[in-house]
Amino acid sequence: MNGVGAVMDIYQHNIELLKENRPKLYELYQKAVAKKEYKYPCEHIQQAGARDGSVIFTVTRDGIEKRLNSPYHPLKEAERWASQFHGNNVMVNAMLFGFGNGMFAGALLNLLKEDAKLFVYEPNLEIFNMAMKYIDLQDIILDDRVLLFLEDINPKEFEGLLRENTHWTNLETQICCHHTGYEELFPEAYRDFLITVKKTSEMVQINKDTQAYFAKKMVPNMLKNMKFIRESRFISDYVGKIPKDIPAIIVAAGPSLDKNIDRLKEAKGKAFILAVDTAMRQLLKHDIVPDAMVTLDAAKPFSYMQDPALREIPLFCILESNHEIMEFHEGVKIWFQGSSFLDKLFEKYDKKFVPYSPGGSVATAAFMICASLEFERIVFVGQDLAYQGDITHAGGEVSHVLNEDKGIKMIDGIDGKPIRSRHDWIIYRDWFEESIEDMKDKIEVIDATEGGALIHGTKLMSLQEVIEDYCHREVDVVDILNKQDPVFNQEEYARVQQEIQGYVGELKEIREKAQSAEKVCDKALKLLKKEPENRKITKLQQKVLCATEEIADYTIYDLVDIYMSKIANKYLSGVFVVSDDSHKDEVNMYLSSKMIFQDLAGSADKLLPLFEEAAAEV
Repeated sequence: MNGVGAVMDIYQHNIELLKENRPKLYELYQKAVAKKEYKYPCEHIQQAGARDGSVIFTVTRDGIEKRLNSPYHPLKEAERWASQFHGNNVMVNAMLFGFGNGMFAGALLNLLKEDAKLFVYEPNLEIFNMAMKYIDLQDIILDDRVLLFLEDINPKEFEGLLRENTHWTNLETQICCHHTGYEELFPEAYRDFLITVKKTSEMVQINKDTQAYFAKKMVPNMLKNMKFIRESRFISDYVGKIPKDIPAIIVAAGPSLDKNIDRLKEAKGKAFILAVDTAMRQLLKHDIVPDAMVTLDAAKPFSYMQDPALREIPLFCILESNHEIMEFHEGVKIWFQGSSFLDKLFEKYDKKFVPYSPGGSVATAAFMICASLEFERIVFVGQDLAYQGDITHAGGEVSHVLNEDKGIKMIDGIDGKPIRSRHDWIIYRDWFEESIEDMKDKIEVIDATEGGALIHGTKLMSLQEVIEDYCHREVDVVDILNKQDPVFNQEEYARVQQEIQGYVGELKEIREKAQSAEKVCDKALKLLKKEPENRKITKLQQKVLCATEEIADYTIYDLVDIYMSKIANKYLSGVFVVSDDSHKDEVNMYLSSKMIFQDLAGSADKLLPLFEEAAAEV
């Protein structure tokens, strides 16, 4: 057992490492240690020496006692445990539930490549404290691959960073595991951990499928919509200009909208009324003109937005929005979210989009718009997220989604009784609940739908009550939206125009580099067949990597990447998987790369006329 002096030396060493290398975590850790408040407290944590001299822990919680490591050779035990996982793949995400004494995390790190990430989630701060006191954690603290999450310090960061680092290319190779004993000691926290991992994977898969499905519409939309950049507005420019204390009413198109739609007339001029595109037909039928609309989907039917009465209503939109809707609309257009392409373009002029968390629907987009504009109170209307009989939308409309029958589920309604919902609505409900929890100190969210699914974290009120309690101040939000200057001044736009016109040349260069890289892949495949040990293969590999990096550096590459995503999905995931047969892996890499470069050149060729048209119109 370590003496008091040795323990203090270890603790001080770890503290200094944490302070210097992970300052944010260090500050949060110091505050949490002082508070001594634990979500999942333990009755007893004991440290002891193993036969090989290592320090091991025994934990007691809710009457269950678990020794977290072998009393004989814990390091070998950790290595054997880690050996069950395949860590040699490219860009692996490993998610470990439980830190313990750090040995399991260390064993995983030894298995993983340099481009991997290890997400370690510890549900109990007291256990981490013990590790800080008795174990030299230098290797873990200094390793940039490690992301540490402690339930009592920074639990909310886990999901966000996991989403940020999860891509469809590493879904197949990710590792999800738990430290021995933790699943029994902390079953509630382990369940939440697994739910977070599952939800993240599902969202990435949905985004992948959506992008692949709409790719051929998204990019043409983006190119056709570039001409609107000249007169468009920017959401960040409105922050602080609309009074925060008036309610922001988000009007969705759920069946319950029919119950209280006419009440919205009483809120007009005393709230910010933001309608989703699918709600516009019903609103206009009732002679209700919202302050603004929001449209998101690349394939949103034009029929929802073709009434002349909505032409001048301010429109929150993205570059991928249906170009027919954008062409028809003549009023102020406000970019509320940037694609990676638009982000790059705007950042060159010190214009940054406010942080945006995609929820997958136009209603979640509307919520993020209102949150970004810093409203203190957001009100849901028509946000059913559930069926009303077989009806899915206001006005008695029925709309179906792919594989709808497989995703039907009973969930809690606002009255506490079970109500029928479906998989996409449940994903949106979960997103709302997480967002509301994250923003609860800044925003009060009221559900005035008067029907549908229960969204935890909202305050239930009728729309009439909302109007009586909060709609007192006269505000002309439309005037504020319309009077804002365009995002770029005349001088800036002249440079933007020149840059966009230069994209035609960029696309031609991408096509040429892709064609050259395809030929390099062919040469490598021939050499691998005849002389697999030939040193020229290494040089060819460097050429392929160099071409890949050069192509990815082009501003417009992201557009081409989206356009070809359906083909790329087929071949790219295989590049990230490594087997025990290195020759086979190398052949697979060059075959996949060849097909990707081939499609990249072909996609550039198909997009060239659209780029030329966009350059001529800006």
